[in-house]
Amino acid sequence: LPDLVEFTPDGDTVLVANEGEPASDYSEDPRGSVSVVDISGGAGSASSTSAGFGGFDAASLRSEGVRIFGPGATAAQDLEPESVVAGPDSETAYVSLQENNAIGIMDISDTSNPSVTDVVALGYKDHSLPGNELDAVEDGTIDIRNEPLFGMYQPDVLETYRADGETYLVTASEGDAREYEGLFETGILTDTGGGDFAIVIDDEDIAGGSDTANVDVDESAFSSGVLSRLEGLEVTARPPGSGDSDPGTVSELYLFGGRSYLILDSDGNQVFESGDQFEQIVRNSDDVPDQQFNDDDNDNNDADEDSEISASGPDREGVATGEIDGDTFAFVGFEEVGGIAMFDVTDPDAPTFVDYINTRDFGVDPETAIEDNNQPASAAGDLAPEGLKFVPAAESPSGDPLLIVGYEVSGTTAVYSVA
Repeated sequence: LPDLVEFTPDGDTVLVANEGEPASDYSEDPRGSVSVVDISGGAGSASSTSAGFGGFDAASLRSEGVRIFGPGATAAQDLEPESVVAGPDSETAYVSLQENNAIGIMDISDTSNPSVTDVVALGYKDHSLPGNELDAVEDGTIDIRNEPLFGMYQPDVLETYRADGETYLVTASEGDAREYEGLFETGILTDTGGGDFAIVIDDEDIAGGSDTANVDVDESAFSSGVLSRLEGLEVTARPPGSGDSDPGTVSELYLFGGRSYLILDSDGNQVFESGDQFEQIVRNSDDVPDQQFNDDDNDNNDADEDSEISASGPDREGVATGEIDGDTFAFVGFEEVGGIAMFDVTDPDAPTFVDYINTRDFGVDPETAIEDNNQPASAAGDLAPEGLKFVPAAESPSGDPLLIVGYEVSGTTAVYSVA
């Protein structure tokens, strides 16, 4: 079950992230792996070898903070590569293990015998700390504040770059949940009456789902009124440490994703985390109407309270990096509300925000324009940036650096000149 394919910088090797998602009822759970395809002798003589996670123990990884929680799964089955990228030297590769909130590090120097050398837990974002504010309440207003919540980084795409001779990784903390018949972890914080709260799992739309199941919340762990304010928030019913067993009563609430981008060193250690920048960028943008802040309807421009996605904020996914006049920049796509944010990451310890552009037209309703008025899919502009690719000036037909973005919902491809 391959997910992403990527060339190494030297062009001699192709890497394939094999996610190995389970059957809906978990009757089968394939082992995740990365295929290393040697094409140094040409495509006609290509050879492929896969590296997996058979050498890792589920209990040990769980104790280090890696989310291993598939029913009865080994580490090899539960670790699910989402994307892969090679380092600048083409001898090391990095794998995002999204649902596991971790990354894998690989030695690919010998393409005939590649190996996963380490699995690194990414930790959790504490939204109660200054700088980590978020808007977590669906009430039609913008209220970015600290909350007693944690975010699971759960990255998707990884990119690498060099700074002062060292390799760094850039990734957006997208977040993702397992929602299967055999394991449905998305729950809604719900007031069940009498001052009691629970994470209610409603999986009735999944074949064989159990309709509802509750995970009790320890109200005493939260200040008075906090749970009432946060009611309706999507959180995981499988918090860290619970593994594949019933977590019992929980005293912490964990969101999917960190609403940010991360810079990691070559060992997977966090160097930088962008805090609340994404939500502040969208709030302050002239391209996004206030009433569509954190919009989760990328195929509908109706401005209403239900279109606000408090669970994940500006839904980030795609990432690209590139060098312009000796400086390195990162570009991050906001999948739901739309737009691309640009950051100067030349100094990985102190990146700076550069610009944000959103070419979505909030004044046109896509469904009405396209379905009723036979307008093209691009009638409402560019919707849902998915894949981003940077083109350096030396390879650009215009002589200027370019950013190419594929938009999933509008079906458009935009080419931006980076001045």
